[in-house]
Amino acid sequence: MAEDTMAAEEQAALSALLEANGYTEADQQDGSNPIQQLEVFLQDYPKMLALHHFPYLKVLKLIDQGIEMIESLTECKQLKQLWLMENKIGKIEGLSSCSGLQEVYLYSNRITAIQGLEQLTGLQVLSLADNYITSITGISHLGQLRHLNLARNDISLIGSSLLPNTALTYLNVAGTGVSSFQDVGGLSKLTGLQDLCLADPFWGESPVAGLCNYQTFVLCQLQQLTSLDTLLLADETKAAALATFTKKQLYYNMRIRTLRRAAADLAKQAKAGCQVESGRWAELQSRLKCAAKGLQGQLQQHQAASQSDQAQLQDQLAELQSAMQAVQSRQEDLSQRLAWDIKAAAAVLELAVSRLQLELLSGGNIRLEEARPGDSWLASCQELLRSKLIPAGEPGGSHGIVDIQVVSAARVHNRHLRMQCEKHMACIDSSAADDKHCIDYLLFGEHPALPGELMGVVQHGFRSSAEYNSMGLDGAVRLASCINLADQLRIQQQQQLGPNAVAKTGSSNAPGSGLLVGQLLVCKVQLGGALQEAEGQVQLLTKAGERDLRGEDGRVQVAACLDGTPVSQQQYPGMTAVYRTAVAYSGSTVSQQRQVLPQHRVWYVFNPVAVLPEYLITFKYVVTAGQQTDTLSAAAAAANSLNDLAGSNSKQSDPLLRLCAQPLQHWLLMQQQPPSENNNIGALELETLSSSVIPGSNLSADEAVAQQCQAALSAAAAAADNRRLSFSAVTPEALSGFAGGQQLAALTALSLHDCGLTSCWGLLQQLPALTSLVLSFNKLTTLDGLCEPAGQQHTLSQLDVSHNLLSYWQASWLAGCSKLTMLDASYNQLANLAHVDELVRYASLLVEVNLSWNPITQHKAYQLQLLRHLPDLQRLDGKTVAAGGNPNQTKLEDLIRQGAIQWHSDTGPVPKLPAGNTADLHPTQHQIFSLVVESRGLDSLAGVGAAHNLVCASFADNLLGSATGLEGCSQLQQLNLSSNLISELSPLSGLRSLRQLDVSLNHISSLTALMPLTALCQLSVEGNMLTSLAFVTALVNLLELYAANNAVADIKEAERLACLPGLVILDLAGNPLLAAAAEEYRPLLLYRLRHLKVLDGVPAEPLEVAAARAKYSGRLTLGFLEEQLGNACTLSTIRSLDLSSLRIKDTGVVFAPGSLFSSLAELVLDDNNIRSLAALAGLSSLAVLKISNNRLGDTEPIKLSLGVAPSPQSINNSAANHKLTNGGATNLPEQQQLVPLLPNLQVLHLAGNGLTSLAPLQLRFAPALRSLFVQDNELQRLDGLEGLGQLQELVADRNKIRVLGDDALAPLVRLKELHLQHNCIRSLVLPATSTSGGNQAGYDGSNTTLGGCLPSLCILRLDGNRLSDFGDLDRLADIPGLLEVSLAGTPLAKKQVRWPVLALQYMPMRLP
Repeated sequence: MAEDTMAAEEQAALSALLEANGYTEADQQDGSNPIQQLEVFLQDYPKMLALHHFPYLKVLKLIDQGIEMIESLTECKQLKQLWLMENKIGKIEGLSSCSGLQEVYLYSNRITAIQGLEQLTGLQVLSLADNYITSITGISHLGQLRHLNLARNDISLIGSSLLPNTALTYLNVAGTGVSSFQDVGGLSKLTGLQDLCLADPFWGESPVAGLCNYQTFVLCQLQQLTSLDTLLLADETKAAALATFTKKQLYYNMRIRTLRRAAADLAKQAKAGCQVESGRWAELQSRLKCAAKGLQGQLQQHQAASQSDQAQLQDQLAELQSAMQAVQSRQEDLSQRLAWDIKAAAAVLELAVSRLQLELLSGGNIRLEEARPGDSWLASCQELLRSKLIPAGEPGGSHGIVDIQVVSAARVHNRHLRMQCEKHMACIDSSAADDKHCIDYLLFGEHPALPGELMGVVQHGFRSSAEYNSMGLDGAVRLASCINLADQLRIQQQQQLGPNAVAKTGSSNAPGSGLLVGQLLVCKVQLGGALQEAEGQVQLLTKAGERDLRGEDGRVQVAACLDGTPVSQQQYPGMTAVYRTAVAYSGSTVSQQRQVLPQHRVWYVFNPVAVLPEYLITFKYVVTAGQQTDTLSAAAAAANSLNDLAGSNSKQSDPLLRLCAQPLQHWLLMQQQPPSENNNIGALELETLSSSVIPGSNLSADEAVAQQCQAALSAAAAAADNRRLSFSAVTPEALSGFAGGQQLAALTALSLHDCGLTSCWGLLQQLPALTSLVLSFNKLTTLDGLCEPAGQQHTLSQLDVSHNLLSYWQASWLAGCSKLTMLDASYNQLANLAHVDELVRYASLLVEVNLSWNPITQHKAYQLQLLRHLPDLQRLDGKTVAAGGNPNQTKLEDLIRQGAIQWHSDTGPVPKLPAGNTADLHPTQHQIFSLVVESRGLDSLAGVGAAHNLVCASFADNLLGSATGLEGCSQLQQLNLSSNLISELSPLSGLRSLRQLDVSLNHISSLTALMPLTALCQLSVEGNMLTSLAFVTALVNLLELYAANNAVADIKEAERLACLPGLVILDLAGNPLLAAAAEEYRPLLLYRLRHLKVLDGVPAEPLEVAAARAKYSGRLTLGFLEEQLGNACTLSTIRSLDLSSLRIKDTGVVFAPGSLFSSLAELVLDDNNIRSLAALAGLSSLAVLKISNNRLGDTEPIKLSLGVAPSPQSINNSAANHKLTNGGATNLPEQQQLVPLLPNLQVLHLAGNGLTSLAPLQLRFAPALRSLFVQDNELQRLDGLEGLGQLQELVADRNKIRVLGDDALAPLVRLKELHLQHNCIRSLVLPATSTSGGNQAGYDGSNTTLGGCLPSLCILRLDGNRLSDFGDLDRLADIPGLLEVSLAGTPLAKKQVRWPVLALQYMPMRLP
């Protein structure tokens, strides 16, 4: 019966297929023309039956038939296209026989996972849109897939799932949950992808498409696209997007680099502060050590003394040694605390950097706005937190916490989360409209089982209820209405770390670590809908140890973090959220009283979209002093005092930098205090950070140690032998006195402690059996001669030369002390690492070495050099060397095999390599494109060159002395060699593809080797020894240059960079040029480097740039002249200089006194915008000055004067001479108060300057002037010509002169040529306008004619004037030597009838 039914269904299905396509059974059975395509639409075909009757089928379309299962395709082996859209299919199956399928369309079904495609290796098109797929899996083997449509699915993450599909050209994920730019950016490795849809008119829009800067980011990251969201892309559109994103990337790169540099400076200051605080202990340690050495010397010299005296000395020595141990313990404690704080500051820095990177990669859609002190919302956060704290003394209050303070606050801006929340609120049923107002601000605290969860929530939002449930936690977002509930899990965890962890602020990697400091999120929560109280209550923990969160393995137990039975939505169907009420217990353990606190609740919100993070707050508890009921209160006083110090020192303007400074505030304060306040050993100032209360005593640990040291020093001073000898050099007589009668040849131990020694020449030659020698607390500057004669070996095994003045030593003395096992050279001035190299070379048997408190210990390779090359070393700088502390040389090949580095191919991490020879690495290294080897002690890059395809590499913070080994990495684009020991960059000169290079914090002094790297866009050379930036100018594509903290002292080096057209970011902070240029530095560079957007980490504001251009535009600089003419040596030999038409407004100090142009004879400044002559005071040899067509007429008269105030020395000399010649009177005449500006000036061109008078020029201070050109001005009369007795040529054409006064012309007794063309002169009559000319040379007041005023005149040009009286010709006849007169264009020239007569009358004159 079943078979009959099946046969009937089969037959009905076959009939339906044939009927729908217009075929008959005969057509189906006709083998000569097989059916290759079937299509069913608007028919009833609910099951895929009878398809095996069509073995030649190539195209099958079954649309909207209600099909639930893919079946009956086993015989359709030639099928190429399969269309099963708009059905009810829930699973992809039954396709294994159709291995030839090329196109599959399954959109608008009920598919939940991509599977069943394993055999379809030739598939090219796959459409699964409008289904219920949650993840992209099961298609990695589809190497030929070129078209993929996953639109309108529940996919929220793309990740790297599509990277194997390298043939993909079309991808549609519109209408999915993709919400991150970072997720989309991963598609950049699909180089063939051309068409991408994240928003589709048919399928909808993914959240990422609604974000700001969406198109800019996608087009920049996926430059291969030709179409986005169904729209074709123009090249101009992609270029604009790339330019916009590049600007943003440059800005964030700058902020990160500047932040790292500033944080490094803070760390240096913190170390300096620690040195200040540690210095007082070091000084006390020195006094103790000096006293102990003295007692040891007494014991050695007076061995025959009574046993009671020796015992007393031994006791006193033991007290000193005990005190020394206590001081050393305090020093180690300071060093440990500094290390903790620096580690915490580094963690905060990395967090800040990650925040900036997140802001960049999210296109600004996810960012944290750090609060500034004046922000009003910061005060609101403070009040909100206080209102949600249960203080001590109230029910539920605990640990003595009485208040809470906001350390830092950041407002969360996540556009995607906010859009989700707003959409959720908009979808609330209108009948429950009142629920929209049921909004509260609840707290989400740090969870011990979820480290880093707060930043994860900021970036991605809260996890789903199912994900929380799968982790063993409550299946909901757990929020609290008060801080005590939100933070109690963290407090319990911190308390279980022990009492020591409480006092160690900065002792963990978490920012703001420590029990008193925590973080939480303030969340805006929509609590509308159905609410219910959950079973159970939440206990407010008031004592340490009430809940054990850790198991036997030391890890947090998830079950211990729950408040009771886990909450899940299945327990409370229909509820949007549930809550539990808090309870607190008070009283003794025996009789505890239970108190319910209904106003304090823990909420469990099932829909994470309803919870929006608003503020990320770092806070600190304020604990009542004296209430030390548990470990939290025990650390209260110290932590509160430290926080006060931190708050008073928060002067950094950058909020992120303030965060980095918080763990270091104590040390920064110490560094800023004067040394006199910190080095008072007699009265050790107690520091809260270093203090801890001793049980049963009122003394702090510092006081106890100080009193112990004082008592030991007093006892040692009383027992000291004041009869000790003092001498500067060792002699046999002096040594015999110290030996106490012993034979020098047999002496094995000798202490010459505190003897004033300045030389130890030949000491060991006199003591052949000596094995122990103490030379501490002397004045030795060198150990040369200690082992003379050279080449002789000595038996010395212990040497103490601490507390001397040693700044160097030579290998000669070490060569004779090869048996040394102990060397103490602490508290000296050794600074060169070569001293360590000599030490390990000649004294390889050393077991104990102490070089502490020498500058050499700050060298990063110091300890590693000693540990590597001294295999028997047990103590170093007073500390025991840990087992296995002598590392061997680190090799890159070994690190690669061990998997100790990060290296990736283009498709992901490369697997760990097997052990073998170096050659085994080469076949695999060609796959590497990214390599990270940081902080591994690497001192060689041998073997890296085999990675020919390496694109990105980082070898930061190693011990590399050279970049040799990278020559073969020709594809390298990004390279980080920062924090190494590199001094030469020549191995990098062949890396022509390099775009980003970081060689900061090395020993580089020249950048010559980088000149061929013209593709460089970003160069970091901070913290080196550069004095010049000359070779940077060859890097024509450079956009970012970070050269802070070098030795560049001349601002001209920075001005060189003006030739780099794309340089937009420059950092030169910490270079000497900032102080040298002072206020000129920033505006000058902003003017000279026209494209600069950021200088020293500070953006260039438009008003600032405008002010710089207004100040320096047109200013002549020496650097410009050197670029145009040559170096400084050449400038001093120039005799003639043409600077015309350069739009110069100010010559600056180029021609000031002492300039390089003191020999200049001719200067051309025509066609500029100069308004003053005062800046030419240094041109003492100038003979010709051409300054026509400028703006001298637009300035104050004082700036035009050719007379200037004399130097102080000149004034003193003139006053002395005047006193001798005037009977002791010291008042100088007025004309002697000024001196000539240009004493040798002979030719002066002032044409076209808009001058209205020559008087302000004070031409009398140019007595040697021979030619004066003032044409094309606005002169109305010739004045100010006094003192020009040598003038021979005067040109004043094209002015507005109306009359010629005798006072103006009278001084010009040697004038030969006068040009007054095109003026307004009507007559040549010289009115006697002044009698002041009576004192002028060669002039008496009666000569009022032209001939009398100008007796030497030969040429007179009066063309274009208004002369009409023939009497003026008679006046010209009075000039005895006149040879040529020009009157063209005057009314006289128009009276032609009289010219023949005139020509005969004035025969000596040549008239026109």
